[in-house]
Amino acid sequence: MERLAESVVQLGPGKDLVGIATPAVGAPAWNSPLCALILNAGIIHRVGPNRLSVELARALASHGVPAVRFDLAGIGDSAPRSDAIAPLDAALADVRDAMDSISSMRGPRRFVLIGLCSGANQAIIGAGTDERIAAVALMDPFIPRTRRYYFN
Repeated sequence: MERLAESVVQLGPGKDLVGIATPAVGAPAWNSPLCALILNAGIIHRVGPNRLSVELARALASHGVPAVRFDLAGIGDSAPRSDAIAPLDAALADVRDAMDSISSMRGPRRFVLIGLCSGANQAIIGAGTDERIAAVALMDPFIPRTRRYYFN
């Protein structure tokens, strides 16, 4: 695999969210209308379980899709939030702030949110609230145990 020029990025209005940007291989610096945004899996920092997020970001970049994996507030290197909003609302606000920062710094206007476990839940909920989210990739989301769940 070609060596990637990954870089640290600080996201959000206060630059409190820390991430790693992996630009697409062979593309001019972030000249892409689409970016993959990889969310935390629970309280695991941006590397992901068993380096899953790192490998995923690099694989996407090798196929022409830039990726950013970042820590939500209070996880890994990202500072905790100073407000007292509910955890889900805080995570969704962090995702919006990250997309705003990436768009202003790098150019992408559409995003694919990728999440494992709680990250999958945040991705699917975020997709319903922000039109910049073009697609989601969900790994092990929470699925309520309804009658339909048991039927399927």
